[in-house]
Amino acid sequence: GSVTTDFTEPVITTITSDATASGVLKVDDTILFTLTPASTEPNATVSGTYNSVGLSWSTADAGVTYTATYTVAEGDNDQDPALQITGVTIEDEAGNLSAAADGSDVIKTIDANSPKLLSAVGTNSGIADLFNAVNDQLDLLFSEAINATPSESDSEMNFIFSGTDGDNFPTEVGGQTIIAIATTTVTDDTISYTFSTGDTANVNLIEPGTTLIDVYVNNVVADSIEDLAGNDLLDTSDGNVILITTVANSPNAPTLVSPDDAGYVNDTTPTVTWNIPSDPNGDNLHFIVYFDTVNTFNSGALKIFDSAISSTGFSGVPPYTEGVGTANYTVQAGYALSQTTWYWRVVAKDHPDNFISAPSSTWSMVIDTTAPLLDSVVVAAGNATAEVTF
Repeated sequence: GSVTTDFTEPVITTITSDATASGVLKVDDTILFTLTPASTEPNATVSGTYNSVGLSWSTADAGVTYTATYTVAEGDNDQDPALQITGVTIEDEAGNLSAAADGSDVIKTIDANSPKLLSAVGTNSGIADLFNAVNDQLDLLFSEAINATPSESDSEMNFIFSGTDGDNFPTEVGGQTIIAIATTTVTDDTISYTFSTGDTANVNLIEPGTTLIDVYVNNVVADSIEDLAGNDLLDTSDGNVILITTVANSPNAPTLVSPDDAGYVNDTTPTVTWNIPSDPNGDNLHFIVYFDTVNTFNSGALKIFDSAISSTGFSGVPPYTEGVGTANYTVQAGYALSQTTWYWRVVAKDHPDNFISAPSSTWSMVIDTTAPLLDSVVVAAGNATAEVTF
Protein backbone atom coordinates (compact mmCIF):
# COMPACT_ATOMS: atom_id res chain seq x y z
CA GLY A 1 0.00 0.00 0.00
CA SER A 2 0.90 3.64 -0.16
CA VAL A 3 0.97 6.35 2.42
CA THR A 4 0.10 9.93 1.54
CA THR A 5 1.93 12.52 3.50
CA ASP A 6 0.70 16.10 3.93
CA PHE A 7 2.88 18.63 5.66
CA THR A 8 1.35 21.67 4.02
CA GLU A 9 -0.27 24.12 6.37
CA PRO A 10 -3.70 25.28 5.22
CA VAL A 11 -4.08 28.96 4.46
CA ILE A 12 -7.11 31.12 5.26
CA THR A 13 -7.76 33.44 2.34
CA THR A 14 -10.65 35.50 3.79
CA ILE A 15 -13.07 35.74 6.69
CA THR A 16 -16.14 37.79 5.83
CA SER A 17 -19.42 38.61 7.56
CA ASP A 18 -22.93 39.68 6.69
CA ALA A 19 -22.72 42.60 9.18
CA THR A 20 -21.39 45.07 6.64
CA ALA A 21 -24.20 47.64 6.80
CA SER A 22 -24.46 50.27 9.50
CA GLY A 23 -26.74 49.57 12.44
CA VAL A 24 -26.93 47.99 15.87
CA LEU A 25 -27.42 44.33 16.63
CA LYS A 26 -29.74 43.61 19.56
CA VAL A 27 -30.40 40.46 21.56
CA ASP A 28 -31.19 37.48 19.29
CA ASP A 29 -29.77 39.17 16.18
CA THR A 30 -27.04 37.25 14.35
CA ILE A 31 -23.83 37.60 12.35
CA LEU A 32 -22.95 34.96 9.77
CA PHE A 33 -19.20 34.51 9.29
CA THR A 34 -17.77 32.80 6.19
CA LEU A 35 -14.19 31.46 6.10
CA THR A 36 -12.63 30.65 2.74
CA PRO A 37 -9.42 28.56 2.68
CA ALA A 38 -6.90 28.90 -0.14
CA SER A 39 -7.70 25.35 -1.22
CA THR A 40 -10.58 23.03 -0.50
CA GLU A 41 -10.35 21.43 2.96
CA PRO A 42 -13.17 18.86 3.14
CA ASN A 43 -12.65 17.55 6.66
CA ALA A 44 -11.00 20.45 8.40
CA THR A 45 -11.66 21.80 11.85
CA VAL A 46 -12.09 25.55 12.30
CA SER A 47 -11.56 27.20 15.67
CA GLY A 48 -12.57 30.75 16.48
CA THR A 49 -14.60 32.91 18.81
CA TYR A 50 -16.42 36.21 18.52
CA ASN A 51 -17.28 38.57 21.35
CA SER A 52 -15.87 35.97 23.79
CA VAL A 53 -18.35 33.37 22.54
CA GLY A 54 -17.19 30.10 20.99
CA LEU A 55 -18.36 29.52 17.41
CA SER A 56 -19.42 26.27 15.81
CA TRP A 57 -18.06 26.06 12.24
CA SER A 58 -19.30 23.74 9.54
CA THR A 59 -19.13 23.30 5.77
CA ALA A 60 -21.97 22.77 3.36
CA ASP A 61 -19.84 22.62 0.20
CA ALA A 62 -17.24 19.91 0.98
CA GLY A 63 -14.70 22.30 2.41
CA VAL A 64 -14.81 25.13 -0.11
CA THR A 65 -16.05 27.42 2.69
CA TYR A 66 -16.83 27.14 6.38
CA THR A 67 -19.52 29.17 8.16
CA ALA A 68 -20.44 29.98 11.74
CA THR A 69 -23.24 32.04 13.25
CA TYR A 70 -22.85 34.33 16.24
CA THR A 71 -26.13 35.06 18.04
CA VAL A 72 -26.31 38.05 20.37
CA ALA A 73 -27.29 36.77 23.81
CA GLU A 74 -28.52 38.79 26.78
CA GLY A 75 -25.54 39.83 28.85
CA ASP A 76 -22.91 39.49 26.12
CA ASN A 77 -20.43 42.33 25.82
CA ASP A 78 -21.68 45.48 24.15
CA GLN A 79 -19.46 46.51 21.26
CA ASP A 80 -19.15 50.05 19.98
CA PRO A 81 -17.15 50.59 17.81
CA ALA A 82 -17.70 47.42 15.84
CA LEU A 83 -15.76 44.34 16.92
CA GLN A 84 -13.80 42.40 14.29
CA ILE A 85 -13.36 38.64 14.42
CA THR A 86 -9.75 37.68 15.17
CA GLY A 87 -7.53 34.67 15.80
CA VAL A 88 -9.40 32.12 13.67
CA THR A 89 -7.50 28.98 12.62
CA ILE A 90 -8.21 25.97 10.43
CA GLU A 91 -6.69 22.52 10.92
CA ASP A 92 -6.78 20.13 7.99
CA GLU A 93 -7.52 16.41 8.29
CA ALA A 94 -3.78 15.67 8.40
CA GLY A 95 -3.43 17.80 11.49
CA ASN A 96 -1.73 20.75 9.86
CA LEU A 97 -2.70 24.03 11.52
CA SER A 98 -2.96 27.33 9.70
CA ALA A 99 -1.75 30.66 10.91
CA ALA A 100 -4.39 32.72 12.74
CA ALA A 101 -6.46 35.00 10.54
CA ASP A 102 -8.73 38.00 11.19
CA GLY A 103 -11.74 39.55 9.54
CA SER A 104 -12.16 43.27 8.94
CA ASP A 105 -15.60 43.97 7.46
CA VAL A 106 -17.94 44.08 10.51
CA ILE A 107 -19.63 47.47 10.69
CA LYS A 108 -22.59 46.74 12.94
CA THR A 109 -22.21 47.47 16.65
CA ILE A 110 -23.72 45.32 19.41
CA ASP A 111 -26.13 46.16 22.22
CA ALA A 112 -26.47 42.90 24.12
CA ASN A 113 -28.01 44.28 27.30
CA SER A 114 -31.73 44.97 27.55
CA PRO A 115 -32.93 47.94 29.58
CA LYS A 116 -33.40 47.10 33.25
CA LEU A 117 -35.46 48.93 35.83
CA LEU A 118 -33.06 50.39 38.41
CA SER A 119 -35.16 52.58 40.68
CA ALA A 120 -38.55 54.20 41.19
CA VAL A 121 -39.00 57.61 42.80
CA GLY A 122 -42.28 59.29 43.65
CA THR A 123 -42.41 63.09 43.83
CA ASN A 124 -45.29 64.26 45.97
CA SER A 125 -46.78 67.64 45.15
CA GLY A 126 -49.46 67.64 47.81
CA ILE A 127 -51.38 65.13 49.86
CA ALA A 128 -49.55 61.98 50.93
CA ASP A 129 -49.27 59.02 48.53
CA LEU A 130 -49.56 58.85 44.72
CA PHE A 131 -51.49 59.75 42.65
CA ASN A 132 -53.86 62.25 44.23
CA ALA A 133 -52.69 65.79 43.49
CA VAL A 134 -51.88 67.57 40.25
CA ASN A 135 -48.17 67.18 39.37
CA ASP A 136 -47.63 64.10 41.53
CA GLN A 137 -44.97 62.22 39.59
CA LEU A 138 -43.49 58.72 39.42
CA ASP A 139 -40.06 58.44 37.76
CA LEU A 140 -38.82 55.03 36.63
CA LEU A 141 -35.05 54.99 36.06
CA PHE A 142 -33.60 52.45 33.63
CA SER A 143 -30.08 51.21 32.94
CA GLU A 144 -29.88 53.02 29.59
CA ALA A 145 -31.69 55.36 27.24
CA ILE A 146 -35.30 54.49 26.39
CA ASN A 147 -36.44 54.89 22.80
CA ALA A 148 -40.02 56.14 23.32
CA THR A 149 -42.78 56.50 25.89
CA PRO A 150 -45.06 53.53 26.52
CA SER A 151 -48.81 53.87 26.76
CA GLU A 152 -50.56 53.81 30.12
CA SER A 153 -52.17 50.45 29.33
CA ASP A 154 -48.82 48.90 28.33
CA SER A 155 -47.26 50.28 31.51
CA GLU A 156 -49.91 48.51 33.56
CA MET A 157 -48.91 45.24 31.88
CA ASN A 158 -45.16 45.78 32.17
CA PHE A 159 -44.99 46.34 35.93
CA ILE A 160 -46.53 44.85 39.03
CA PHE A 161 -46.98 46.67 42.33
CA SER A 162 -47.41 45.34 45.83
CA GLY A 163 -50.60 46.00 47.76
CA THR A 164 -52.55 47.56 44.89
CA ASP A 165 -55.33 46.60 42.51
CA GLY A 166 -53.13 46.53 39.42
CA ASP A 167 -54.27 49.93 38.13
CA ASN A 168 -51.42 52.19 39.16
CA PHE A 169 -50.47 54.66 36.43
CA PRO A 170 -52.22 57.93 35.60
CA THR A 171 -54.74 57.72 32.80
CA GLU A 172 -53.45 59.44 29.69
CA VAL A 173 -54.94 62.84 28.97
CA GLY A 174 -54.25 64.47 25.61
CA GLY A 175 -52.04 61.80 24.11
CA GLN A 176 -48.58 61.60 25.66
CA THR A 177 -48.92 64.75 27.78
CA ILE A 178 -48.49 62.97 31.12
CA ILE A 179 -46.01 60.25 30.12
CA ALA A 180 -42.63 61.61 29.09
CA ILE A 181 -39.00 60.68 28.60
CA ALA A 182 -36.63 62.46 30.98
CA THR A 183 -32.95 62.36 31.91
CA THR A 184 -31.59 61.33 35.30
CA THR A 185 -28.13 59.80 34.81
CA VAL A 186 -27.76 59.40 31.06
CA THR A 187 -29.85 61.00 28.34
CA ASP A 188 -33.42 59.66 28.13
CA ASP A 189 -32.99 56.99 30.83
CA THR A 190 -36.18 57.87 32.73
CA ILE A 191 -39.91 57.52 32.09
CA SER A 192 -41.99 60.03 34.05
CA TYR A 193 -45.67 59.50 34.84
CA THR A 194 -47.38 62.71 35.98
CA PHE A 195 -50.83 63.07 37.51
CA SER A 196 -53.01 65.52 35.57
CA THR A 197 -56.16 67.49 36.24
CA GLY A 198 -59.28 65.35 36.16
CA ASP A 199 -57.45 62.03 36.42
CA THR A 200 -59.20 60.31 39.31
CA ALA A 201 -58.85 56.69 38.27
CA ASN A 202 -55.58 56.12 40.11
CA VAL A 203 -55.93 58.12 43.32
CA ASN A 204 -54.01 56.89 46.38
CA LEU A 205 -52.89 53.64 44.80
CA ILE A 206 -49.15 54.02 45.38
CA GLU A 207 -47.59 54.71 48.76
CA PRO A 208 -43.91 55.67 48.48
CA GLY A 209 -41.82 53.97 51.15
CA THR A 210 -44.22 51.03 51.26
CA THR A 211 -45.21 50.04 47.71
CA LEU A 212 -42.84 47.77 45.77
CA ILE A 213 -42.51 47.65 41.98
CA ASP A 214 -41.10 44.92 39.76
CA VAL A 215 -41.20 43.89 36.12
CA TYR A 216 -44.27 41.72 35.56
CA VAL A 217 -42.51 38.57 34.33
CA ASN A 218 -43.89 37.06 31.10
CA ASN A 219 -46.26 40.01 30.68
CA VAL A 220 -43.94 42.64 29.19
CA VAL A 221 -45.51 44.11 26.05
CA ALA A 222 -43.16 43.80 23.07
CA ASP A 223 -41.82 47.11 21.74
CA SER A 224 -43.45 49.13 24.53
CA ILE A 225 -40.29 49.93 26.51
CA GLU A 226 -37.11 49.35 24.56
CA ASP A 227 -33.61 50.75 24.22
CA LEU A 228 -32.23 52.50 21.16
CA ALA A 229 -31.22 49.15 19.64
CA GLY A 230 -34.75 47.78 20.04
CA ASN A 231 -34.10 45.50 23.02
CA ASP A 232 -37.29 45.16 25.03
CA LEU A 233 -37.47 45.77 28.76
CA LEU A 234 -35.70 42.88 30.48
CA ASP A 235 -38.48 40.37 31.09
CA THR A 236 -37.05 38.60 34.07
CA SER A 237 -37.08 38.97 37.81
CA ASP A 238 -33.97 38.45 39.88
CA GLY A 239 -35.99 38.52 43.07
CA ASN A 240 -34.79 42.03 43.85
CA VAL A 241 -37.98 44.06 43.77
CA ILE A 242 -37.63 47.82 44.03
CA LEU A 243 -39.03 50.00 46.79
CA ILE A 244 -40.65 53.17 45.48
CA THR A 245 -38.86 55.95 47.32
CA THR A 246 -40.15 59.48 47.72
CA VAL A 247 -38.84 62.95 47.03
CA ALA A 248 -40.32 65.46 49.44
CA ASN A 249 -40.88 68.70 47.56
CA SER A 250 -44.00 69.75 49.43
CA PRO A 251 -43.83 71.93 52.53
CA ASN A 252 -44.97 70.43 55.80
CA ALA A 253 -48.55 71.09 56.85
CA PRO A 254 -49.18 74.22 58.91
CA THR A 255 -50.28 73.80 62.55
CA LEU A 256 -53.11 76.03 63.77
CA VAL A 257 -52.64 78.36 66.74
CA SER A 258 -55.74 80.54 67.29
CA PRO A 259 -58.56 81.12 67.87
CA ASP A 260 -59.07 78.01 69.97
CA ASP A 261 -60.79 75.11 68.29
CA ALA A 262 -64.57 75.15 68.87
CA GLY A 263 -64.29 78.52 70.62
CA TYR A 264 -66.56 81.57 70.39
CA VAL A 265 -65.52 84.72 68.52
CA ASN A 266 -67.44 88.00 68.74
CA ASP A 267 -66.14 89.37 65.45
CA THR A 268 -67.36 88.69 61.91
CA THR A 269 -63.88 89.55 60.59
CA PRO A 270 -61.79 87.29 62.80
CA THR A 271 -58.03 86.86 62.68
CA VAL A 272 -56.70 83.30 62.43
CA THR A 273 -53.09 82.37 63.22
CA TRP A 274 -50.92 79.38 62.37
CA ASN A 275 -47.31 78.28 62.66
CA ILE A 276 -45.20 78.62 59.51
CA PRO A 277 -43.99 75.10 58.59
CA SER A 278 -40.64 74.11 57.14
CA ASP A 279 -40.01 73.31 53.48
CA PRO A 280 -37.64 70.47 52.46
CA ASN A 281 -36.00 72.68 49.83
CA GLY A 282 -35.84 75.81 51.97
CA ASP A 283 -38.35 77.61 49.75
CA ASN A 284 -40.39 80.60 50.93
CA LEU A 285 -44.07 79.92 51.50
CA HIS A 286 -47.44 81.31 50.55
CA PHE A 287 -50.62 80.22 52.34
CA ILE A 288 -54.17 79.41 51.31
CA VAL A 289 -56.82 79.89 54.03
CA TYR A 290 -60.19 78.18 53.74
CA PHE A 291 -63.43 79.06 55.59
CA ASP A 292 -66.68 77.16 55.23
CA THR A 293 -69.81 76.33 57.17
CA VAL A 294 -69.22 72.61 56.60
CA ASN A 295 -66.07 70.71 57.49
CA THR A 296 -65.84 69.19 54.02
CA PHE A 297 -65.18 72.63 52.51
CA ASN A 298 -67.52 72.16 49.60
CA SER A 299 -70.57 74.29 50.37
CA GLY A 300 -71.73 77.43 48.61
CA ALA A 301 -70.42 79.46 51.56
CA LEU A 302 -66.80 78.44 50.94
CA LYS A 303 -64.31 81.34 51.10
CA ILE A 304 -60.69 80.92 49.93
CA PHE A 305 -57.90 83.44 50.46
CA ASP A 306 -54.52 82.86 48.75
CA SER A 307 -51.55 85.06 49.66
CA ALA A 308 -49.99 84.35 46.26
CA ILE A 309 -53.00 86.01 44.61
CA SER A 310 -53.58 88.84 47.08
CA SER A 311 -51.65 89.71 50.23
CA THR A 312 -54.57 91.76 51.61
CA GLY A 313 -55.45 90.54 55.09
CA PHE A 314 -52.25 88.54 55.51
CA SER A 315 -49.70 89.59 58.09
CA GLY A 316 -46.35 90.89 56.93
CA VAL A 317 -45.33 90.62 53.29
CA PRO A 318 -45.82 87.17 51.71
CA PRO A 319 -44.11 84.92 50.79
CA TYR A 320 -42.85 83.99 54.25
CA THR A 321 -39.52 82.48 55.31
CA GLU A 322 -40.09 78.77 55.87
CA GLY A 323 -40.01 77.37 59.39
CA VAL A 324 -39.93 80.73 61.19
CA GLY A 325 -42.64 82.08 63.50
CA THR A 326 -46.34 82.47 62.79
CA ALA A 327 -48.53 84.04 60.13
CA ASN A 328 -52.10 85.22 60.32
CA TYR A 329 -54.99 86.28 58.16
CA THR A 330 -57.76 88.72 59.03
CA VAL A 331 -61.06 88.34 57.18
CA GLN A 332 -61.82 91.59 55.36
CA ALA A 333 -65.10 93.44 55.78
CA GLY A 334 -66.28 92.58 52.28
CA TYR A 335 -66.04 88.87 53.16
CA ALA A 336 -67.40 89.03 56.74
CA LEU A 337 -68.49 85.72 58.23
CA SER A 338 -72.10 85.25 59.20
CA GLN A 339 -73.09 84.32 62.73
CA THR A 340 -72.87 80.56 62.72
CA THR A 341 -70.24 77.84 63.10
CA TRP A 342 -67.35 78.23 60.68
CA TYR A 343 -64.64 75.68 59.91
CA TRP A 344 -61.17 76.75 58.81
CA ARG A 345 -57.90 75.24 57.70
CA VAL A 346 -54.66 76.35 56.04
CA VAL A 347 -52.50 74.93 53.24
CA ALA A 348 -48.89 75.95 52.55
CA LYS A 349 -47.63 76.48 49.00
CA ASP A 350 -43.95 76.91 48.22
CA HIS A 351 -42.58 79.65 46.02
CA PRO A 352 -41.84 79.59 43.14
CA ASP A 353 -42.61 75.90 42.40
CA ASN A 354 -46.16 75.87 43.81
CA PHE A 355 -45.81 72.50 45.55
CA ILE A 356 -48.60 72.38 48.12
CA SER A 357 -48.69 70.83 51.56
CA ALA A 358 -51.26 68.57 53.05
CA PRO A 359 -53.94 70.68 54.75
CA SER A 360 -53.66 71.58 58.41
CA SER A 361 -56.10 70.06 60.83
CA THR A 362 -59.60 71.53 60.63
CA TRP A 363 -60.73 73.78 63.50
CA SER A 364 -64.05 75.45 64.09
CA MET A 365 -65.23 78.70 65.64
CA VAL A 366 -68.66 80.04 66.47
CA ILE A 367 -69.19 83.61 65.28
CA ASP A 368 -71.50 85.33 67.77
CA THR A 369 -71.65 89.13 67.85
CA THR A 370 -75.13 89.45 69.34
CA ALA A 371 -75.16 90.89 72.86
CA PRO A 372 -77.40 89.03 75.28
CA LEU A 373 -80.76 90.73 76.11
CA LEU A 374 -81.93 91.07 79.72
CA ASP A 375 -85.26 89.31 80.05
CA SER A 376 -86.05 89.61 83.77
CA VAL A 377 -84.65 90.06 87.25
CA VAL A 378 -86.33 88.22 90.11
CA VAL A 379 -85.48 89.10 93.70
CA ALA A 380 -87.04 86.95 96.35
CA ALA A 381 -88.31 88.77 99.45
CA GLY A 382 -85.80 88.71 102.26
CA ASN A 383 -83.11 87.28 99.91
CA ALA A 384 -79.94 89.16 99.07
CA THR A 385 -79.50 87.31 95.76
CA ALA A 386 -81.22 87.91 92.43
CA GLU A 387 -82.04 85.59 89.53
CA VAL A 388 -81.22 87.18 86.18
CA THR A 389 -82.69 85.70 82.96
CA PHE A 390 -81.57 86.55 79.40
